[in-house]
Amino acid sequence: MALVELKSARAVLEGHVVFDSLDFQLNVGQSAAIVGANGAGKTTLLRLLAGELWPQRAESRTFDFGNGPTWSPLHAREEIAFLSPFAQEKTVRLTLDGVDGEHGARLTVRECVATGFFDSFLLHQKLSAQQVERIEAALREFHVEDVATRELGTLSQGQLRRVLLARALVKGPRLVLLDEAASGLDARARAELFAVLGALGNSGTSFVFASHRREELPAWAQRWTLGEGELKHDDKSALFASAVPVREMNSGISQETLAPGVVGNATESVFVLRHVSVFLGGNPILRDLDWHWPHGVHLRVRGENGSGKSTFLRLLGGELAPAHGGSIERLGEINPRPIWEWRRRIALVSPLLQTRFHDAISVREAIASGFEGGFVAPRQLDGEQRDAVEVTLDEWQLRPLAERRFDRLSFGQTRRVLLARALVAAPEVVLLDEANDGLDVATREQCAAKWAQLARSGVHFAFASHHDEDFPDWMNGEVILADGKVIANARFMLPV
Repeated sequence: MALVELKSARAVLEGHVVFDSLDFQLNVGQSAAIVGANGAGKTTLLRLLAGELWPQRAESRTFDFGNGPTWSPLHAREEIAFLSPFAQEKTVRLTLDGVDGEHGARLTVRECVATGFFDSFLLHQKLSAQQVERIEAALREFHVEDVATRELGTLSQGQLRRVLLARALVKGPRLVLLDEAASGLDARARAELFAVLGALGNSGTSFVFASHRREELPAWAQRWTLGEGELKHDDKSALFASAVPVREMNSGISQETLAPGVVGNATESVFVLRHVSVFLGGNPILRDLDWHWPHGVHLRVRGENGSGKSTFLRLLGGELAPAHGGSIERLGEINPRPIWEWRRRIALVSPLLQTRFHDAISVREAIASGFEGGFVAPRQLDGEQRDAVEVTLDEWQLRPLAERRFDRLSFGQTRRVLLARALVAAPEVVLLDEANDGLDVATREQCAAKWAQLARSGVHFAFASHHDEDFPDWMNGEVILADGKVIANARFMLPV
């Protein structure tokens, strides 16, 4: 029996035909893993399967969860859970304080998981004893029981992703749709996730995964590729080609292990931290850091989910300040500057950044906002700045999207816009937090070439990632964090 089936389904978004005649069938107990390039339509396909988007012929999609086939998604949606990067962005936005001082939602992890029973991100209903028991089980299954009382705004991106997975599965859906579900998870967390989901699959739950990375799809799901409006069952697609680990690309590199607070010997530093701690929601995220980053070093930033990588980069970028007693020197200056001044000189690309833009801003305006460091359409630009925006649109192949609203982009397209925005004002330092998430192979190669060009011109880079293949082979330093502390540094002598 098919839980959901598409027969010659046609999907159109803002006048653009995503699929003209798509066929797909998922039977009870089956699971599918789908890959495709940015803009191929992976998210659109999942929205069709979730009942969020109507095909142009309603009868081209049918659901059957035991009460007979129907084209209406009204009852089917009770049996379906859908988790996407946009759901995570929505959650983060709820926790952010407003510009006029209004407070965001102060949901704890336990409360967030509980809202999964009610299809709402606000908890108004009284929970039954059975629901409470299921919530506690979900917290344990996804290894977030130790942060159950923390507010969502204090979590790392990887921790938040696990919380939202627990929320999506807490009510026991029969069909689970996961768009880039393993994005932001370290290798151990991915393995744990797929083990939990595999056990549910063996118990009869069906899954549809969508991703652009082989390692972020479970081996036990049937493999499909999506491209040019067509879905094919194909295990040998080039999109599944194994990535070359950075250690192999850098074969022959000598490595010097240094004291935790020292990246390398240098008389000048890009950043210097002295007794720096950072607290979020009263929780210590970074702890008493003494560290410096010398000129000429490009950093890989490593650590498991919750180690403090994102907070570390946000601190360097000026978005967070040290607690009392600590100090930070940025680009040779210890005196504080307004954050928008640092944003012109230090560019940060992170998952959190993606949530802060006003929905109605266009792609062109979002890129132009890089000159002022804000998240709304900028004030009047001068001629040189306008020219830089136009050049950037072409360099990142974004001109066809220039007038499209930011909130109407795919996840991969959004990430490309943020990368373009980061570089439009010619920053001195670029901080990349899981910047390749949501990008296909071709776009990642384009990014690598652009970053190498900038590094040769003197721009400094720090790159946090859970994927070794994401690190450019010209990076010559590494910092490893654990439990909010720098536990190791290394500097590589690159071969000539």
